[in-house]
Amino acid sequence: MAYNSGKGGHYYSLRTTSEAISMKFDCTIVVIGTKESPVINQSKLKVYNLVYKNLGFFQVMKDLKKVVDLECPDVIHSFDEDAFFFGSLLSFVYKKPYIHTKCGGANPRIALPKVNNLILYSQENFKYYQSSRRFKKANIQYIPNRVGTINQNFYKINNLKSSIGSDSSKIFLIISRIDESKKNDILQTINLVKRLNIEGVKAKLIIVGVIQDEKTGEEIKTTVDSNIYLFTDDEYAINASQLIDVADFVVGGGRSFMEAASRGKIMLCPLKNSKYPLLITEKNFDKAFNQNFSSRITIDDFDPDENYQQISQALIDEKYANEITKFIKSASNKYFEIDSQLAKYYEIYSKIKYKPCFNIFDLTVQFFRLVSSQT
Repeated sequence: MAYNSGKGGHYYSLRTTSEAISMKFDCTIVVIGTKESPVINQSKLKVYNLVYKNLGFFQVMKDLKKVVDLECPDVIHSFDEDAFFFGSLLSFVYKKPYIHTKCGGANPRIALPKVNNLILYSQENFKYYQSSRRFKKANIQYIPNRVGTINQNFYKINNLKSSIGSDSSKIFLIISRIDESKKNDILQTINLVKRLNIEGVKAKLIIVGVIQDEKTGEEIKTTVDSNIYLFTDDEYAINASQLIDVADFVVGGGRSFMEAASRGKIMLCPLKNSKYPLLITEKNFDKAFNQNFSSRITIDDFDPDENYQQISQALIDEKYANEITKFIKSASNKYFEIDSQLAKYYEIYSKIKYKPCFNIFDLTVQFFRLVSSQT
């Protein structure tokens, strides 16, 4: 179940996870929002789109009841906090086991929402919820693996290459929504590519993503030059992971990092209070992984000059670049690809039992959260 149609990473995670689990269990996806999700609509599974001009609690619950009565699910599983509100209510009404997945992000100020079964993507979140008194009796699972086979669309890749021109430049790629929260991630990568070219190292940057904040979009557009290219239309932004092979280097966080790593790319991620993104190596991998390769990452004794020199070396030293990609691919096989964790999901789904977890405080907080998001 997902709430608020969109194209963000948790929609891809929901789709990948449910399609993988469907090899053993029948799965159905429900999307609740003001429009359909193009990401979920491309799933091979049955999809119910509950679309409303204005979301009303009673109408949503009435329509969800019809879906549940028709599908008779054994387990209800939500993938964001808004969907939690409806999922937990359905679990209580139908006495069905309930799982909630927190798809990354920073730790909340208060450990909400409270559930009996919680799946987490990052060590940062896992340690936080394990230490929370509210979740002392909860079944908390750390399963970062959420990437399936990433097929490439070479027709679109060739179109991108034609658009930016073919020369000896190394290509950087960042796939990200374009809004205030991601602005610095993008600007770090732009700064890096501009410096490389100033110093005579040929590099180009492709930015792919949906503009969700016009002000940020205009700001990013002002940075575009002959080596920086921005693609924001749905042709490229939807299923953008199909474009990964256009690049030699990929800058990403969370799911976008994992998808590119599974393709064996040289990987960088945003770094807090830095001018440039961080090159991921065996030395700093664990630290970055613990925080889901997000822009919240800080590195003790970080040397920005050393980081830049390592990036430059990876562009010109093939042996060094191969060492990095070999490590990244190994880490991807172990930590990112969902196939290695299917047995764990199967066990969770097979053994889970209904246990009441009706918390009026949590539901009230989520209800007002839903109401405020509509105003």
